Amino acid sequence: GIRVPQLVELIDVVPTIFDLCNIESDELFQGKSLTHFFFNPTVTQEKFAFSENMMYTEDKKSIQNDRYKLIYFTVSNKYEFYDLKEDPQEQRNIYSTENETAKQLREKLSEWMRKNREVSKKVLKNEGITPAIINQETKEALKSLGYIM
Repeated sequence: GIRVPQLVELIDVVPTIFDLCNIESDELFQGKSLTHFFFNPTVTQEKFAFSENMMYTEDKKSIQNDRYKLIYFTVSNKYEFYDLKEDPQEQRNIYSTENETAKQLREKLSEWMRKNREVSKKVLKNEGITPAIINQETKEALKSLGYIM
């Protein structure tokens, strides 16, 4: 395997597989292909990783880059901000509305949340979704694995 110092996300795996199979997928997935790392593992690009955690008491959404992490608590409308280089255990919340990096991450997180709401609305309305055409052999394989009935 290849170890790269840049952030990658799980949502990048499928676009990478599609890319390796020469299947166009730019419009299908939020993630991006990682194949450029296969040929040049030292290539650098600014990458942001997003996550969400839906807990019993409060949902959290976060964004991080190679150095900083911003966490948004959706119910209490509070933020935490950490310098992962200086504080990898996330013990010292340094959030301030005056911090320019926190501001930039907050804007990117808000944009990501807005896009996710739009996608969710489309999915619920079944808009812009083309049903997959699956041949009988694939249907049987999926059925044998318990994915479909």
